[in-house]
Order: sequence, then C-alpha cells, then structure tokens
Amino acid sequence: MDITIIITASYIPSHPRINLIQETIESLRYTSCSSEIPILLAHDYNNHPNYKKYIENLQEYIKDKPNIQIVMRSTHGCLVGNVRHALTFVNTEFVLIMQHDLFFLRTLPDLSKVMEDMIANPSLKHIRFNRLINTYNMYDKYWLFGKQVSSTNFTYTRTPGWSDNNHLARTSYYKDLIMKECKDGAFMESQLYWKIKDEASHELYGTYLFGGLDEAPYTGHSDGRHAILSKHILIFSKQSATNPYTSIVEGLHDEFHFTWINPNCFNKDLFLKTLQISDICIVNLFYYNNIYQMVPSEYHSKIVFVCTDPSEVHMYGSDSVMDPFTCCVISEELQPLVTKYTVKTIVPITPFNDLSAWRSLFQTVLDKNHTIRIYTKGLFHPYTIEHVNHFEQIKRTYPKSILAVGVLEGEDYDTRVKMVQSCKYVDEICHRAPSDETESFLKKYNIDLIL
Repeated sequence: MDITIIITASYIPSHPRINLIQETIESLRYTSCSSEIPILLAHDYNNHPNYKKYIENLQEYIKDKPNIQIVMRSTHGCLVGNVRHALTFVNTEFVLIMQHDLFFLRTLPDLSKVMEDMIANPSLKHIRFNRLINTYNMYDKYWLFGKQVSSTNFTYTRTPGWSDNNHLARTSYYKDLIMKECKDGAFMESQLYWKIKDEASHELYGTYLFGGLDEAPYTGHSDGRHAILSKHILIFSKQSATNPYTSIVEGLHDEFHFTWINPNCFNKDLFLKTLQISDICIVNLFYYNNIYQMVPSEYHSKIVFVCTDPSEVHMYGSDSVMDPFTCCVISEELQPLVTKYTVKTIVPITPFNDLSAWRSLFQTVLDKNHTIRIYTKGLFHPYTIEHVNHFEQIKRTYPKSILAVGVLEGEDYDTRVKMVQSCKYVDEICHRAPSDETESFLKKYNIDLIL
C-alpha cells in the first residue's frame, strides 16, 4: 500500500504524558494498514521541559515499532509548518493525515480501495473521515454539500468544507497545492475553508466525505474527555498558606496543573500570556471591571468569578456579570446578593473545602471551552420561540459545542424537521430520534452531553 501516515502533534498541558497520541496511534488498528506502513509523528517545536520529557516517553513507547518515526521542526510552524516539514520525509503517493487527539473509533474501509477510487476519479482529491455524521451541518452547511459520487468501490459525499480533520490525499496534492496556498504559523483549515465557494473552486480542492449521507462518524476527539488530568488552571490571587484557594490546589494537584499570579505584583503581558495557555482562570469578583476591560472577549468563557465577601458584589457598579462569564459564590448569604446583579444562573454554592464541587465546576467550564457534541430532542409540534430560546441558551452556555437535535416521529414530521433545521443555533438533525436514547444511538451520533 503506497501510503504514509502523518500524525501531527504540538505541546499541550498534559505533557509529559503521552496518552492522547498513544490512543490515536493504537486506533490505527481500525485501518487496513499493515505494521510496515511508515508512520511519521510530526511534532512542532517547543522548548518546554515537559515537552522534552514527553518526547523521551514517546521514544520509549515506539522503540519496538520500527515503522514509526518522530520528526520535529527546529522552529515553531503551527499546523501548516508542521505538515510542510513532515512531507519532506514522505516518498509515497498518498498520505493519511491525522491529529494527535483525533483517533479512529470504528473500522475504516480498505484504504487501498479508497485510493483506487481516487486514482479512477481525479475529482476525489481530499477524502475526510468525518467526526460528525454525514449530514448538512457545521463545515458542510452550504449549498455545495450533499452530491453523491459513486466510484468503483465506495460512495462519497461532496462537501465545501476543507477540514484538517483526519483525511486521505495524494502527496502531490499537498506539495503542489495546499502547501503553496497556506502559510506557516496558522492552520490550513482557517486559510482554505472559505475558498470553496462554487463548482470550479470545489473541483480544484476536491473535498469529499467518505460514505454516503447519514454515514456514522469514523473519528473521535480525545480533547475535553480524556485529557482532564492535564488541564491548566490560573489562579489570580496572592499565593500564601492561608489563602483559601490553597486547599483546592493541595487537594486537586494530581488532576490539574495550577499557576498563581499575584494581583499585587501585576504584569499585564504575563497575565494575558498565561491566560492564553490556561483552560480556566479563577479570579475574585472584586476584579470584574478590570478583567472585563483588559481581557479579549475570546477568553471570557475561561474565567470563573468567585465571590467571597459581600463588599465584592458592589464593586463593579452598574455592570452585570454577563455570559459567557461564570460566577460562583461560597456562602448562602452571598448567593442572593450576586443573583441580583447577574443575568444568568450562578453555579451552586461551592465552599473551599468541597473538592468535588470544585471538580464539577472545573468540568463545566472545560465543557464550555472545548468542542463537545450536545444532544437535545423534542416533538416540536408546534415549534415555538421557546424551542429557539432553548437552543440559543445551549449555544451561549457551550459556545464551542455542536448542537445535535433529535426530532421525534409524529404528524407533519418533514415540516417539523425543516423548521428545526432552519434555526441558526442547530448544527445537526438526528432524524427519527428515539424517545429514549440507546447506547448505539449515542455512539452513532458521537454524543458527549445530553440536555
């Protein structure tokens, strides 16, 4: 089989652990690739000590796997630069490009047969093994989507969405087109996505999903579900033995990585850089105005304001604590005071010594800031503004989520599907959804959370 597998990776807070990329490597058992197929573990540059230890751990893991090779850039190049460097080691006609946290979750078709189809039909240039069900949603939510192409071996679904999720392509496609279109220091997806806008541009990039309409997902996503042990939490508070946050750090240090920044010795650039690489930032409500004005809006959903004293409630004047901020109180006396000023429901009371409550709070914030698949269902007969408000609230609470909506069987089914599908907050329709979700149903749609 004339193919090389490239698995891209970069520094993440879970290092030096190798569990994410190990899971992805081991998921290759779902492919038809033999143990002799070359696998390049393409790593972007980073000089963090944990990254160096991670590479050592990875080298130990692959020492008895002669077909697997670690290649690393000497400078930071983001995904484009990382792939560009890896391609210099490729001598095969085809490449299967994967990301370190996107593993295969079920048996793939015979890749040699897919490559036969691509050779027979030159229009098939980029075959993605979808992380979602093959339907009108997310990156595929435009008029070019849906045309079925039947080749010698399999059927493929046309999509306008160029995605860097796990996919198969010719090596020449990358070297002669993609690498010339994309610049180092960014993601291919962000540079190519909007370029497919008509029949001619689609023919150039040749993006297709493997399988026909409603084909179940082939790819799973580790991030946000299996990597919680590595999550990085920034505490914006003076570090001391008497600080109440100390009990949280001592109790959860095996599950999370904590960094302290002292407001009394404040450096704005250091704070913003640390916030950028952190998953959660804990800060007292006293600093609400400062944070609101200083922190870019894309980081607001990482912040948890904690109210520890009645005086803090009034410090932000006429402003309200708005979504996507999370607000937490640590006593019953404070809850009604904070509720008066907030436009959303605050999280349950969380005393400093209740580690399970803090763990749950952290998971809620992590879910908000990672791409998760959320499922909700209904009859939608009639379909009302309350349904729209429900969808909107889910997307506001989980801004990076993929919202899949199940429409139950009943009168005027097709009409109800069209109405729900037209909602801008709905990413995907689960057709003829069961009244009770089965394990096979949740697996088919790759659901992480039911609301």
